[in-house]
Amino acid sequence: MFLLQDINLLKQELSKYCDNYVEAIVGKTGLTYPTVHKFFRGEKIRPSNARNIYETGVDLIEALKSQKLSLIERARELATEPLRAAGS
Repeated sequence: MFLLQDINLLKQELSKYCDNYVEAIVGKTGLTYPTVHKFFRGEKIRPSNARNIYETGVDLIEALKSQKLSLIERARELATEPLRAAGS
């Protein structure tokens, strides 16, 4: 269903934002660890499970990327705020 190239790209992006993306996807989908692991090795699994894993992976990347950008923006705002005297 998904090309190995697409799966590898998803793995690459997930690994930028997630320490253990297989466990994260297992937690979000309710699928078993072996099923998710098989998907990322390019082994055959049910098409509905493959779609679920891929969509969850994309959603996870979007959410984590958004969180990262939000944190960067907040940190930049803090860095540009003028310092206030204690008790003001």
